[in-house]
Amino acid sequence: MSSWFLDTLGNAAILLFWYRIWTDEDRTVLFNPYLGPIHRFSRKALDFVRPVLFGLPDRAVALVAALFLLVFRGAIMLGTAGPERSGWPLRFGFEAAAVTGGGFLAHLLVSALSFAMLLFKLWGFTLLYAWGRGARGYDNAGQTIHHASRPFSLLRPDLKPLALLALGVLLAWSVNVSGAPLPASAGAAADWGRAPVPALAFRFAVSALREWIDILPIIRSLFILLIIGSWVSMFAGGGALMYACREWLDMLLGPARRYPLRIGMLDLTPLLMIFALQIVHRLLTQLLLHSYERLL
Repeated sequence: MSSWFLDTLGNAAILLFWYRIWTDEDRTVLFNPYLGPIHRFSRKALDFVRPVLFGLPDRAVALVAALFLLVFRGAIMLGTAGPERSGWPLRFGFEAAAVTGGGFLAHLLVSALSFAMLLFKLWGFTLLYAWGRGARGYDNAGQTIHHASRPFSLLRPDLKPLALLALGVLLAWSVNVSGAPLPASAGAAADWGRAPVPALAFRFAVSALREWIDILPIIRSLFILLIIGSWVSMFAGGGALMYACREWLDMLLGPARRYPLRIGMLDLTPLLMIFALQIVHRLLTQLLLHSYERLL
């Protein structure tokens, strides 16, 4: 079983219970076509594990289940590790390390870091598309992002960038102390032990910014999938799919949706955004890499 598949499957299951820790029984979400199925499925998952937890409240059940999955995945990581493996890889921004040994606690740390990195991506996406409005100020797509990214989306707007940056610095530091640096990482040859604390914090902040802008290729892929979905629905006559693709495209376009570029009935704005995201991501990555290398 590949580490990527194990990480993805485990993070999806943990996120389902994590969602329930921060979301109560809000009946309004059931009318959301994207959030409603997640809410109902998470309820079934809670009902499945509740009998072994002796009637604890919903949030306590969700917390215990999420912690159990983190520990269980750490145990699987330890069981699948072998002498022929180079170590369980961890990558965050410009930091990259491999956990080679260390027993169960080291692999439990990797399991927790993997989920924390997923939260960083999700919260970074929220920082781009859900800055200051409350849940009632969103359409269905925005409300889904708002609820899925709790508790981050509940913070005051002016605190969200600082909170995300602080989490990123902590994750970059954790990757460096959790295992041996990978040869391909930008800071593999750096002597972190002799660097002053402010310099380390700044380097890790640059890595956090790099991890944040790596959300842009994900958004680019979402654009491609949504464009394909809208074309398929156009020719296949799927009204619900067309509406969903249009709603998510409008959210991803942000202010650009106010200035559409059309040729007849064809809207070229999403296609232009795909190329723009690729260019911006490449430029910002090179800029941050240059800044990071100068700090080594």
